[in-house]
Amino acid sequence: MTEINRYEMNHKGLPDFDDKGVWVLYEDQAAIVAALQEQLSQFSMSAGHADQRKAESVAVRVALGFSADADDVAPCDLVDAIASLQEQVRALAAEAEALKNYIKSECFIMEVGAHPIAEADISAEERMPETPSTDAALREIRAQAVEGFAEHIAFYHSDSKSHALYYAARIREGEQP
Repeated sequence: MTEINRYEMNHKGLPDFDDKGVWVLYEDQAAIVAALQEQLSQFSMSAGHADQRKAESVAVRVALGFSADADDVAPCDLVDAIASLQEQVRALAAEAEALKNYIKSECFIMEVGAHPIAEADISAEERMPETPSTDAALREIRAQAVEGFAEHIAFYHSDSKSHALYYAARIREGEQP
C-alpha cells in the first residue's frame, strides 16, 4: 500500500470514499505505518553499530593517508586515494615483471673456479627465486584488464573485433587502466 484511502461519513453514518476526507480506515493507516517502519529500519543502526562504522571509517582514512580526525574527507577523496594506490601497485608489478624478464634473458651465472672462456655460463633463470607475490599481483592486474575489456565490449553488439582492437590500443597508449 502506498497511500491511505480517505473517507467522509455520509448521511447514514457510513464511510464514502473521498480523497479529501478526514476519516481513514485503521487497517490502511496501520499498513502505511508498518511499511514506513520497515523502510526506516533499513537506515537505522544501533549505537554500537554506529561506533563500529565510525572506527572503520577512521581506520580507512588513516590507512589512505588522511588524518584520523579529518571529518571533511569525501567518498570521492577515498576513491581517488585508492585509485592512486592501485596505480602504484600496477607500476611496481610492471617493473618487477620487466626485471624478471631481464634476468631471464640477459643475466648469466659463472660457477666459482670455472674458466670464463672454456665453460658455458648458467642462465640466471635457472636459479632465480620464486616470486609468488609478484606473480599473484600480475595475475590480478591481467584479470582486471580482462574484466575491463568485458565491461567495455558489453556496450557493443556488432563488430566486436574492431572494438577489442581499439580498446587494446587505448590500453597500450595509457588511456585506459
